[in-house]
Amino acid sequence: MREHRLAARESKNLQVGRELGLLFHYVEFRLLCVLLVCLIRVFGPHALMDLATHAMELSQSIDRVLEDLTSGTRVAAGRGVMQR
Repeated sequence: MREHRLAARESKNLQVGRELGLLFHYVEFRLLCVLLVCLIRVFGPHALMDLATHAMELSQSIDRVLEDLTSGTRVAAGRGVMQR
């Protein structure tokens, strides 16, 4: 996320809605991780498989969005270089 945040800061075609959606998913993911750690300590790891699966799916979703945004930034940056 740090790398994406730094790259987005320099982006000329920032999509605010998409960035806010990504931020929401990232915050949700972080909260789920904290919740998982707490609940695993209380109930044990085998009792929380569904929540762990959801956290993994959310992480993969964030990864896909970051890949899409990164590839879009590279394409836009390449166009800027070609136009000069």
